[in-house]
Amino acid sequence: MVAAIAEASNTEAFIIWQKVHAEIGVAGIDDMTVNQYKTAESFLHAMLERCKDHDACKALVSLLLRNSEDCGLRQKLLRYCHINFGTGRLNDLTRSQLQSALSWLEQQSASSHTESSTLPEVRLRASELIRLYPKEIIFFICVGVLVGGVISRAFFNL
Repeated sequence: MVAAIAEASNTEAFIIWQKVHAEIGVAGIDDMTVNQYKTAESFLHAMLERCKDHDACKALVSLLLRNSEDCGLRQKLLRYCHINFGTGRLNDLTRSQLQSALSWLEQQSASSHTESSTLPEVRLRASELIRLYPKEIIFFICVGVLVGGVISRAFFNL
């Protein structure tokens, strides 16, 4: 178990053993009694769980940062964290807080995608177009007649 903790926490096994010895109050493994074994084992289990939790938190922070690359969305995320958890520093949040922030971020992303995709497609019929933009229509007709006249004179010498 010490090897698993050392690998997960990127710490030397010697340091972990020192922490175990300090926790149970012995100078070395030879001084440990049978009763202290259970305490040492539960301490090691707790250390391993903390390492796994820390790794999961790092993965969640990374996911939050990747999913909020848009500057505006990241600012909204940090504001959400500051309001709900008291800090905008993602590394200081607990695993459940990070999961909550990720859930909020996914809701924000989903709502922004549905808002942009539900914009109605506006199509005007010719009669509505002429009624709404009469000056513009007349302008384009005049430009078309002038350009057509210039082209016909250039190519057909009329």
